[in-house]
Amino acid sequence: MSESLNQQIDRLEGLYKSEKDPQGRAFVPLAEAHRRLGDLGKALTVIQEGLGAHPDFASAHMVAGWVHRSRREPDDAMRSFKRVLELDAENSLAQAAIAELIDDERAQTYRDKMVVKKVTEPPTVATTDDERPVVPISSLAPAVPDATGAGPVGSKIYTQTLAELYASQGAVDNAIEVYRKLIAADPDDQALVRRLAELESLEPGSLGVGDVRQTVPIESLAPDG
Repeated sequence: MSESLNQQIDRLEGLYKSEKDPQGRAFVPLAEAHRRLGDLGKALTVIQEGLGAHPDFASAHMVAGWVHRSRREPDDAMRSFKRVLELDAENSLAQAAIAELIDDERAQTYRDKMVVKKVTEPPTVATTDDERPVVPISSLAPAVPDATGAGPVGSKIYTQTLAELYASQGAVDNAIEVYRKLIAADPDDQALVRRLAELESLEPGSLGVGDVRQTVPIESLAPDG
């Protein structure tokens, strides 16, 4: 049986700065557990304290960005995600998070325009306030350079990070496709095989979109380096 979030928090608080964690590196999964539980104030306190001692943990800045976004602090969130890319230029989660922040801003601008339009003139056709441009996740896959190394070609590099990004946003079919490509390249990787089986067992639509797209396993947030 998997741990509840409260159990994870209890375990991580016992570990944080203990003799098993003398450098205080467990703050990243601890802050993420508080965030997922909905205690954004505690999550922000933990992550800021940890970053004071470990300012170059990309995963810590990632969690900070998610916390700021949940707190409706888009400027702080954007700074955090950009810091992740400064530390890890190929981080697909940070790339997606920045695209979503831009998406949010465009959506808010659109809604503001609709409000003004409704006030100044009667609508002539039905409009959808939630309509907004979407950045395809597939565009975030790093391109394979051509033979000269001078530029990209059409194919993509498929990674487990990209597969999990699809899964976290509810695009299970896309995640399955990526895992199948990864297994074709490395059929002996049992971890990939098990994860593919998990995804294939999910009912269609069992993963939703929303805050879930910002969730990754706490264990994956081990400090960098």
